[in-house]
Amino acid sequence: MRTIRAFVIFGLIVPIMMSANAPRAAAQDATQSWNSLAQPAFDPAKSATVENVTLARDRIHITLSSGTIQFTQPVNGMVFGAAFRGRGRAQVEPPNPIEAQQLNLFTGRAALDMEFSEAVFTFSDNTLEEIAKQVRWSSAAGDSALSRLYADRIREREDVGAEILSRLFVSLLSGDRKRTALFAADLKTSDKGWIHVRFDATNPEEISVGRWASWGPVTRFDTWTSFPAGNRPVAEAFRDPLARDAFRIRSYKIDATVTTGADLRAVTQVKFVPRGDGDRALSFLLDANLRVESVKDPSGA
Repeated sequence: MRTIRAFVIFGLIVPIMMSANAPRAAAQDATQSWNSLAQPAFDPAKSATVENVTLARDRIHITLSSGTIQFTQPVNGMVFGAAFRGRGRAQVEPPNPIEAQQLNLFTGRAALDMEFSEAVFTFSDNTLEEIAKQVRWSSAAGDSALSRLYADRIREREDVGAEILSRLFVSLLSGDRKRTALFAADLKTSDKGWIHVRFDATNPEEISVGRWASWGPVTRFDTWTSFPAGNRPVAEAFRDPLARDAFRIRSYKIDATVTTGADLRAVTQVKFVPRGDGDRALSFLLDANLRVESVKDPSGA
């Protein structure tokens, strides 16, 4: 695998997405793909009335009892989103008493069992194919309200610093979409507002449930439960905590100055080795108070 050096002047927003030694044309394609994910077009031909449609991801079980669903148009061959309005039910059975106790603290129940009226799905797995087997596509023009629901939820997530959009971008430009598979469901409940249920193949604990909550001026994701898939013990999942990292950082070289006004400015050279073949995007988590001025490859591009 190639060793890549990146020069970063910190800041902007977290996380940063960048292509690794990609030619200019590929970088332009990546920019277009990012914009298409951020402002998706919905496909009127992929709209359907649903009745008892089910989705399962390990211990996550979602039922779309009745209502309407519509999917986005593909980007780089991948359909990545859908919006639903109607009646649905989300269930998650914890794998052990500790996780059941955690859920009980937040929800008053030892297992998640909530009804929802709206849902926004973001995914890079076979969600479209699963649902397509259970519905008949409508010949109508689709529901513009569903595309607005999806766009509004994207904006709300980005406003609180959620990384769903960039995480989806990593999957889109991945050389192995099974290794980077993502299924994320934002579900609007009557008593807890929007909750977030996720299966993320890049995390040691693939399954997580929670919601974004505010404590004064700070809004953060409040995790209700998080655990490995496949009934794996937590100790096994974290035996090698870096096993699923997309890259390994070899070194940092930081050239920093601090002004009399306590402003910090830094140029950081990061040397890292990508671990996956064909990945065109890597995600870096930076402090939210930093602002990026530029990201450059070794040639200065």
